[in-house]
Amino acid sequence: ASGITRLMDIGLEPYLISSSVEVFIAQRLIRLICDNCKESYQISPDIARHFHGAGHLQGQHTAYRGKGCKICNNTGYRGRTGIYEILLLNEEIKKLILQKASSGMINGKAVQTGMRTLKQDGWEKILAGLTTPEEVMRVVQ
Repeated sequence: ASGITRLMDIGLEPYLISSSVEVFIAQRLIRLICDNCKESYQISPDIARHFHGAGHLQGQHTAYRGKGCKICNNTGYRGRTGIYEILLLNEEIKKLILQKASSGMINGKAVQTGMRTLKQDGWEKILAGLTTPEEVMRVVQ
């Protein structure tokens, strides 16, 4: 949604955005946990609270981290992957753009209609054991 407001800030008329753009995609690269030195641990309530709204937070959640080894040069990470946020411009979003709604309103409507945020995609990759909560927080902030 912030990409839309940036386009309007540079003088692009809202009707041009709503009639010609189909999708906005945000991407961030995150580091993957090294498979050689991966260990599990329980996510603290503070970390889980940071991701509130990004997934089901009831109960305990297991996460993983790399201890560091020769293969990953003692970083605990090896390789990268992306987390994504894809905003499809449906009729409701296009109407908000034409009304020059704030990015917060557009983002709220997008989430309400099914958009998965960068933080939510990151949370799924944490629970899948691909990356750490700290790595997602680092790139999403």
